[in-house]
Amino acid sequence: MKNIVKTPIFLFAILLIVKLSSAQITLTLQPNAQDGKDAGVSSLFPTNNYANVDELTAMAWTSSGSFNIGRTFIDFDLSSIPTNAVIQSAILSLYSPQVSTKNPMLHNNYPNSPYPLSNESYIQLVTSPWTENTLTWNNQPSTTNVNQVQVAATNTNAQDFQIPITALVQDYVSNPSTSFGFTHRLQIEGFYRSLIFSSSDHANPALHPKLEVTYNYPLSTTTVHDKSALVIYPNPANNVLNIKNAGEQSTISIYSVLGNKFHRIDNLKSVTKVNISDWAVGTYIVQTIDKNGVKTSSQFLKQ
Repeated sequence: MKNIVKTPIFLFAILLIVKLSSAQITLTLQPNAQDGKDAGVSSLFPTNNYANVDELTAMAWTSSGSFNIGRTFIDFDLSSIPTNAVIQSAILSLYSPQVSTKNPMLHNNYPNSPYPLSNESYIQLVTSPWTENTLTWNNQPSTTNVNQVQVAATNTNAQDFQIPITALVQDYVSNPSTSFGFTHRLQIEGFYRSLIFSSSDHANPALHPKLEVTYNYPLSTTTVHDKSALVIYPNPANNVLNIKNAGEQSTISIYSVLGNKFHRIDNLKSVTKVNISDWAVGTYIVQTIDKNGVKTSSQFLKQ
């Protein structure tokens, strides 16, 4: 899939020469309860679903004398990032709720803790589909330890984390058909160890999980011999953006560089015109999804 900005040159042949300049974009995602996708699972209650809770756990503890392992699954919508993008950095931020009635100790490892055991953990890529509202311990998705990130033990009971997961996000973006988010689990799932973070359902939106991704397109010059290829022009654009060859059964979504869906078009024409006269100056991402679910992403500059 070519994620490039195309400007048509009308010659005798159907030759389109495209020049792609390097562009760096930072995408920040911190979804709320409606848009967020995160849930926990519990080995002690293997059929329970924990989608609408305000805390996420990676823990190994006891409950009424019975051993329990808790893990977290979380996903972010990275579909606006082209599959050929080069990920420069990706930081996953997890925030302590600071105060918890369900887990008053919060993280177990801190000076003078009654349970001073290491709570080092892993962030791993999820490799099979899962649904937030049906996830349980018994049906938790598969994961891989390829490029897994080792997270150091806490040193306070309410510590926040900013975790570099650049290689994991590159794997996710480059292989979207086999990437379905991330899991957070203890390295040693033996009691008594705990990590407690806020979920996207937490009342304080500043404490929701956040992913910040900086990426760019590789420099290249491409020749396309396909008159049906997606064409966006003019680029840069001031008042009207023309989108050609999207396909009558396709859907077009336009995103801001922050990943927010800015505009959607369902009723397409051979050349679809979008009035952008009152849009803010900046870079936007155009994503098309055809009738078979195939996605193509391109970008344009609003002047």
